[in-house]
Amino acid sequence: MFLSIILPFYNTEQYLEECLDSILSVGMPLEEYEIIMINDGSTDKGKTIAENYISKHADVDIKLYSQENKGLGATRNIGIKKAQGQYIYFIDSDDRLRSENFLKIYQDVKANGYDAIFFDAEAFFEKEMLLDEAWKRKKSYGIYENGEDLLSDFIKNHDARTAVYLYIVKKAILLDNNFFFPENCRFEDNYFTANLYFLIKKSKHVNLVAYERRVRPNSIMTSATAANFFDDCSIIYFKMAKRFEEISPLSPKGNKAYKKALMDVFYAIEKNARGFKQNEEQQHIWRKVRKIARKYNYFNWRGIMIRFAYPLHEILLSTFKTIRKKLTENC
Repeated sequence: MFLSIILPFYNTEQYLEECLDSILSVGMPLEEYEIIMINDGSTDKGKTIAENYISKHADVDIKLYSQENKGLGATRNIGIKKAQGQYIYFIDSDDRLRSENFLKIYQDVKANGYDAIFFDAEAFFEKEMLLDEAWKRKKSYGIYENGEDLLSDFIKNHDARTAVYLYIVKKAILLDNNFFFPENCRFEDNYFTANLYFLIKKSKHVNLVAYERRVRPNSIMTSATAANFFDDCSIIYFKMAKRFEEISPLSPKGNKAYKKALMDVFYAIEKNARGFKQNEEQQHIWRKVRKIARKYNYFNWRGIMIRFAYPLHEILLSTFKTIRKKLTENC
């Protein structure tokens, strides 16, 4: 077994079959991959849809597990432990693969045995592709002998992406290092991906779009409030800061790259800290976050510029959306 595709799902009944169809349409040899579906306590018809799909596609190795709701991080961890493949890939149940490009990536990693291979994505709203470059990088970065160097170049070119559906990774890298997702919080991808670079050696990036991310109003991320973001980002921030202490000292490039990854989470926390009235515990957390930030010298001229850029970016983006909406209505 070469590849284990881990597919957690929770109340995404209307998208589940489309997601599965996109995997099967890649055309990988049936004996070389498995799909591990984990029903994370869905209250809709997702489990029934999964069972019917398995019955219709008996020739495909699809395994279905069900559990009480534990959250995405814990569910992915279960998938890692159950995986039989040499490599692991994580897919979200409301998204889909771009089949022809994913096949090229699959063939590349199978032929060359990288620790990980990275690629790009595009966003869509139902049937409409969006003009959103958030998941696309500027170029192909090619082959690296050290994950730290790849992350450093991504960051230098503002091309770092944290989503775990943007790479295939060797399972042994995770198990040998006892490396899993943080549980009971969102933004687990930030922690997992940032630290993965420091575990891998030979890796590759190609700027093929092999994944299509669905933007919808009621997803885990888009339905979160500012307070939710603040709480969960803070948890991830503290875990990343602790991990940084554990894996230090790093190379100069690695040290700078990890601090930048920490800084990105810090500014996300700061941005959301302004969006709600904090209770006493949250005020205490915010003080601890800023204490760590001072330790890693985020409060430099560049950091100040970024802090001012957040509200300016929001104003400009809001203005642009308003203008675009009015132009669309007038057409």
